[in-house]
Amino acid sequence: MIDDDEYTEERSRQGGYQVGYGKPPAESRFKPGRSGNPKGRPKGGKAFGTIIRDILSEKVDVRTARGSRKMPAFEAMLRTKLNHALKGDAKATEQIMKVARDVGLVRESDADPASDPNTLSVEDEEILRRGIEMATRPPDDMEP
Repeated sequence: MIDDDEYTEERSRQGGYQVGYGKPPAESRFKPGRSGNPKGRPKGGKAFGTIIRDILSEKVDVRTARGSRKMPAFEAMLRTKLNHALKGDAKATEQIMKVARDVGLVRESDADPASDPNTLSVEDEEILRRGIEMATRPPDDMEP
């Protein structure tokens, strides 16, 4: 057990500050002007989305028919995909159309009906209707 003299001596060593629950010793308290988490998040650390945006907006040199030109990397990638699509690459065409739909340039209803196998053109519907009519009509020679 601590007697009063020891308690007073301890208290004076602590600067008159009683140590206990919610009262840490003075030497272990946060110092003024110093962070409580010195190894926390580094200043200037970037979010993943910011890094992606920065990379895709970096200027790159692209050779064109008119010479070399600088453009953002994302634009260069889109132009390359567009060139592949124009040369008949079905996958590139689909990717370009998806980007166009995502940014609102093309609505689903505006899409090429030929690209959807479940959609018939007006001409195809008319041909199908005439074919069904012919198939369900009795032959001329069977009439009494």
